[in-house]
Amino acid sequence: YFASALTQPFERQLEKLLRLEQVRVDPLLIEGEADATTRLTLGKEVTDDVLVVYSTNLEQSGTDIYRMQWKATRRLRVSVDSGVSGGVGSDLRYTRRFWFDRPEGDESGPASEPARGVSGPVEDTGETVGVLRIEGAGPGGADLIDRLPLRSGGPFSRAKMLEGALTLRRHFVNEGRIETRVEMRESRRGDGVTDVVYHVETGPKVRIEFDGIRRKDAKRLRKRLERLWLESIFREELYNDAITEILSYFNDRGFYAADVVLRDEMEDGGKVARFAVDPGKAVGITAVNIVGVESLSEEEVRRQMLTRVSTAFKKHELVPSVLEEDIGAIRSLYREHGFLEVAVDPPRVRLSAEGESAEVNLRIREGSRFTIGQVTAPHGLSFPAQELIAWSGLESGQIFRPGGLVEAESALRVALDERGFPDTRIASRVEIEPQRVDIALDVATGELTRVGTIEISGNHKTRDRVIRRELLLEPGDLLSRDRLLQIQHRLYSLGIFRSVRVDLTPSGGGDPSLHKVTVHVEESAPQRVSVGVGYNTEAGLRGSLSLSNSNVLGRNRRMAIQGGASEINKRVEWIGEDPRLFGRRDLQGLVDISWLETEQVSFDERRFSAAARIAQKLNERWGHFVRYNFQDVDVLNLLDVGAAEEQ
Repeated sequence: YFASALTQPFERQLEKLLRLEQVRVDPLLIEGEADATTRLTLGKEVTDDVLVVYSTNLEQSGTDIYRMQWKATRRLRVSVDSGVSGGVGSDLRYTRRFWFDRPEGDESGPASEPARGVSGPVEDTGETVGVLRIEGAGPGGADLIDRLPLRSGGPFSRAKMLEGALTLRRHFVNEGRIETRVEMRESRRGDGVTDVVYHVETGPKVRIEFDGIRRKDAKRLRKRLERLWLESIFREELYNDAITEILSYFNDRGFYAADVVLRDEMEDGGKVARFAVDPGKAVGITAVNIVGVESLSEEEVRRQMLTRVSTAFKKHELVPSVLEEDIGAIRSLYREHGFLEVAVDPPRVRLSAEGESAEVNLRIREGSRFTIGQVTAPHGLSFPAQELIAWSGLESGQIFRPGGLVEAESALRVALDERGFPDTRIASRVEIEPQRVDIALDVATGELTRVGTIEISGNHKTRDRVIRRELLLEPGDLLSRDRLLQIQHRLYSLGIFRSVRVDLTPSGGGDPSLHKVTVHVEESAPQRVSVGVGYNTEAGLRGSLSLSNSNVLGRNRRMAIQGGASEINKRVEWIGEDPRLFGRRDLQGLVDISWLETEQVSFDERRFSAAARIAQKLNERWGHFVRYNFQDVDVLNLLDVGAAEEQ
């Protein structure tokens, strides 16, 4: 038959609209079926590792599948399902990708995690560490030396010396000595050696107590304060910071009038810091009054705010941090309408006598609206100044918007990129006059860049022509960053590379614009094996095995064979797919051959199916496909003719 099919871009829009992680309309065979008919599949992630899936056959009723899948590890999955074969089942599936014929010298495997905590090159002072000592740390001080990033005899670095002080402080804070002070002293001997001494004042052990709040809140606050104190350096501010953190905790939950009092008590040689907390009542909002809105509609201003009036159905609570964000959003709105001098006075909050509700009052001072005055661009480039200004979209008399200036720079950068200047740099200068902004576009285009030669590296298995057909580049073509990004995207979309990098280097010779384009790829392991075992209340014990190759003969063709067996059915299936049929990006071919033997209640069924499909992508949203399906069904061991006819 011939039918319209939803393609991936439209599926992605449905995913966003429905807030689902998986939306597929795909004419492929699924486990337990012998006909490659079109199925609608919807998936929703409950957690990062749990996916709930619903799938239905659009051409046949009674074939709905419900499945919950838990990703136990990267290779191990556990699923519970109810569907085609009836009953409820559970499966354990192990999947692994591998190289059957790994080329010599290729060590690609699972991608390694990027190094953490490395922000740049290590500071090199040319000095070494001499004496490294910790004073005042007590009997365990010698053991703490091993935790320091500096080593006696190793290179000296002030950054590592500071990191060592923080390491010592965290150690003592974790022991409950939150008032610990760590001082560093460095002394140079004059022979390239620096001695480092840490002096520690541990202070007493401090026990934290909370009065007046629930145990759950106390537990959360204790964790927040521990994180706060681990990063705190100045112990004089420890308790003030703690009070601020506690107030913030309750303010963010709508307790606008919360109050905290600290009481210090000495106890058994230690110290107790007791925070008496009065959360008060959650404060609802009865009114949000805005004055000073003249040039914009008050409705548009209110749409920027999350601080809203409570209704009969929902109580909106007053949260200071949200109110501050609302004020920032109002300022941004006005500035994007040309009011660069807009100001919003600090909000005035009027609490009710009972402390349960509040009225918020905002005053906006709009100021003058600014327009674009003179727009200039440099002369002497490859393009006239007026043409550069036209590409930016800036015109004298337009309302000046900070965001609009960013958009103009981007539009100009794209225009120059398309014309072979990928290294263009733009830095605009603005001069603010009364109610006018003059803009000077500082443009540095760099050198014209064109394709000289094209080289490919890293493809041990994949054929060069598979990669070259995705490049859409010929010697002499203009080069742009956008085109290079498209190349990366197209190669990644093949699904056979785990890394793609495109480098440009001057070709040399008499033409400085010519560059060698080198495409570096790292291939993913093409073979995959998947083994599953499980149980179904109708089918009993069941098992499955799947073998696939995503890059057959290095041509980016896919082939898979899978089989399964249970107490009531056996099946074998072979699938072959060519995502670039006849070398065309818009054509995809698929062949599916399967054999299924099923034990029904009153007869046995043996089914042979073969299906072929050719799909064509018409545009970014739509495509169509044509499919031919052949089935040969044998009925065996017939016990009840009437029941067989009904089924």
